[in-house]
Amino acid sequence: MEKRSLGSLESFLISSLSTKNEFVFTALEAKKILKTNEFSVNRLLFRLTKKKWIERIEKGKYLLLPLEAGPEGIYNVNPFIVAQKLVNPYHVGFWSALNYHGFTEQPSNTIFIASIKQKKELEFQSAKFKFVKLKKNAFFGF
Repeated sequence: MEKRSLGSLESFLISSLSTKNEFVFTALEAKKILKTNEFSVNRLLFRLTKKKWIERIEKGKYLLLPLEAGPEGIYNVNPFIVAQKLVNPYHVGFWSALNYHGFTEQPSNTIFIASIKQKKELEFQSAKFKFVKLKKNAFFGF
């Protein structure tokens, strides 16, 4: 089993994120909290990932694993929480929005995210995130 003890900077980052209820965060946000350089932050995030305190969602985006994840780091997060950090501006739309608001009982592992930015499909844990690029004039009302 991997050693899970925390150094002082690692502990400071995790407690700072946890206090703010920031369970999905970016490397840039970690850099601002730690007030250090990019290289040091990336190295620290790599160590925390290896120790299973955080899980990498995609480049520069991470999930803070709760203590309930245990030493194995097994935890499934609500995909709508992850969606909030994947692209900006965004809104959960289409079938996913209908399901979220209870207008359909058929669950789906695919989360549709509308944005004005192009982004490749992403798989994280058991969810698939599909991004639908909309024109600026069609992106309203969210």
